[in-house]
Amino acid sequence: MVNWRLRSERRPTESVQKLQTALHAKAKAEAGYRFYALYDKISREDVLAHAYALCR
Repeated sequence: MVNWRLRSERRPTESVQKLQTALHAKAKAEAGYRFYALYDKISREDVLAHAYALCR
């Protein structure tokens, strides 16, 4: 039996999905680019909430 509640929690929110898309596009455009300053992005409340939901 599939737990649908867990499946919906795993779906990123719109803001997290927007960040993922932007990072993916940057990585594809510049293969040698290093994301040194991501700490401010991953410490956002929406990103942490999504990560916590995935780990529960």
